[in-house]
Amino acid sequence: MRVDEAALISGVSKSGIKRAIKDERLKAIKEGGAWKICPQNLTEFVNGLYIY
Repeated sequence: MRVDEAALISGVSKSGIKRAIKDERLKAIKEGGAWKICPQNLTEFVNGLYIY
């Protein structure tokens, strides 16, 4: 999924998602210049946010 889709689903801002990718708290792959996020990684990331 794209960053904007991930932001919509998770309720985290797009810049928050990009920052999480940069800080390696969220796993994503770069595909054609855009970040692609695996739904499973997003779920783990969001669950992690609510745990801390």
